Amino acid sequence: KAKELLRIGVECARRAQPVWKTTRVPNRSALVVGGGVSGMTAALAIADSGFDVHLVEKTDALGGHLHHIYFVAEGANPQRLLRDMINRVVAHERITIHLRSELARHTGSVGDFRSILRTRTSDGITVETEIRHGATVVATGGRESTDGRYGLGRHPGVVRQSELEELIAHQPE
Repeated sequence: KAKELLRIGVECARRAQPVWKTTRVPNRSALVVGGGVSGMTAALAIADSGFDVHLVEKTDALGGHLHHIYFVAEGANPQRLLRDMINRVVAHERITIHLRSELARHTGSVGDFRSILRTRTSDGITVETEIRHGATVVATGGRESTDGRYGLGRHPGVVRQSELEELIAHQPE
């Protein structure tokens, strides 16, 4: 058995082809998918490091779920935080914002990706744009559960956190 394994190993080594590594310069831009707080934070960090950023958001406004949060445990004003962050992103010279856009295709390899963005214009026309970038950040957020556990939807006293905040903010009585 040992002789046969040795013979197989020698034959494999004899037929092997050398691996040629090529040096490539990575593309010095990034694609951030998701315009919520996480996506904007990532975009600002990358742009402040000196790289170009394409920030993609499927809705017509940045901010994500933070638009519906009015109170935090620390007492800070989340709406002011959101406004300040959006202003920083919009004003940053290295960040290009793509609103009403979705990632249609993503191909390539480390350091050299190609992505197709599908953008809906205000006229209802869909435009596709190709973007080349060296890194991708996916920050698409999450959703609250609506599966009816714990009496949600069956008992009027059981509401989701976002609904509770809306009630406190807009109907304090």
